[in-house]
Amino acid sequence: MRNVKGLIILAVMLAAFCVSAAPWAATGPKRQVVTLVVTGNYKSPRLMAELIQNESRQPYLLLPAAESDDSRIYYCPPKGNSVEIREDKLNDFIRYINPRRIVVLGDSSYVQTKYLDQFDRTIPLVQVYSVDWNRTA
Repeated sequence: MRNVKGLIILAVMLAAFCVSAAPWAATGPKRQVVTLVVTGNYKSPRLMAELIQNESRQPYLLLPAAESDDSRIYYCPPKGNSVEIREDKLNDFIRYINPRRIVVLGDSSYVQTKYLDQFDRTIPLVQVYSVDWNRTA
């Protein structure tokens, strides 16, 4: 009888440990936006944003290219499909997801200043740019 109770207790503890280690049970920065990466629709900065997303599971915001007639803005979450955001609702959307910081990849030739001016100034903004994208990475 003692051995049966000991086995049951051991089985319950093992099951609790397995459930707590399951990835779907984890609630942490994977589920909340800590860093929002913002970049223009260019090859190198977009690739860097996707690599950052792959490592950190944080979303990125894809802005239209400066010389393009296209004015669509896309929010790319780590899981699921991208969502198009209207330009006039950009600041409201950023306030809604409430990131702790915004990291902008590229200077004004990659990310237009008209979008950066719309961002809420209470959220810290870091701009990373360089001529050499390999060194920036």
